[in-house]
Amino acid sequence: MSHVLVQTVEASRSPSPNPEDDLAQDSTRSIFWTKPWYALGSQIRGDTAGELFMNENAVRARAGLLHITAWVVFCLLLVNPNPQFLTYTLGPVVGWDMLTASLFGLTPLSPYGILGTLLAWRAPPVWRPAMPKRFAWSLGVAMVIICVLLGQFRQRYAAMAVNVVCIALTWMEASLGFCLGCWSWNKFIVPMFRKEKCTSCEIPSAKPVAVARVKEIREITAQYPLVVFSKTSCPHCQQVKSVLKRLGADPKIVELDKTEDEHGYASALLELTGQTTVPNVFIGGQSVARSETVLDFYDEDRVCPILVEKGVPAPNCQQ
Repeated sequence: MSHVLVQTVEASRSPSPNPEDDLAQDSTRSIFWTKPWYALGSQIRGDTAGELFMNENAVRARAGLLHITAWVVFCLLLVNPNPQFLTYTLGPVVGWDMLTASLFGLTPLSPYGILGTLLAWRAPPVWRPAMPKRFAWSLGVAMVIICVLLGQFRQRYAAMAVNVVCIALTWMEASLGFCLGCWSWNKFIVPMFRKEKCTSCEIPSAKPVAVARVKEIREITAQYPLVVFSKTSCPHCQQVKSVLKRLGADPKIVELDKTEDEHGYASALLELTGQTTVPNVFIGGQSVARSETVLDFYDEDRVCPILVEKGVPAPNCQQ
């Protein structure tokens, strides 16, 4: 329901004089069609204008599918002494996928990208910059070409060696979230061409407490019909809390900067909602996205119907 309401608010806004604003898309849900459709990724509303992003969940799902394919190729190479079959079977399929993904992103031309996007459709999206992924998939195109050429020249064991590398890389991407392209981008491309470092692609150190925080947030949002994850220093948080107070609502407020584990809560909220900013407002157990959404609802007299529908007491709402 919250996603539908978010879309309604966004659709009701007048077109922005800045063309890049018209291309920005909602960050709270998975995206299949980019704007335009041939873009390498999506411009995310609220992030750097013009910068393209991809859903990390879809990227990792795609990597898992490629990992399975790499194992199939490895098994075929084991039983088939003539590796030329790669030229006419899986080689062109994977090569096309890598090429289209590096040029046009996960959708709509990459077969594995489409499947990965659909597999991750219901999970809260996690947005990462697209350029390092593009670099990684360009390397993937080169590896597929090398593997096919080795097969064409009957270099079976060399083709198997390249395939083992593919198995390892796709496993790291799918299971660990480690992207060789992002690491290479930061390690070599950034210093060489003075490109911007992809800090948001870096893998944070795993924190066991994050699992506990995810569980805790789920319990809080299930127990209380209205929850605001906030920071005392955030002006947007103050605005949202003021709006809810004027309506007579009594939200459960969690001030992240007053907790003992601010980073743990932040990473848990990112895992659950794909949102990296506060306030993060939950109504009826669902995140309703950014503060702008709540304020837009208030300006358009839409907050009260949402609160009433979700069973949130708000005495000052007009019945």
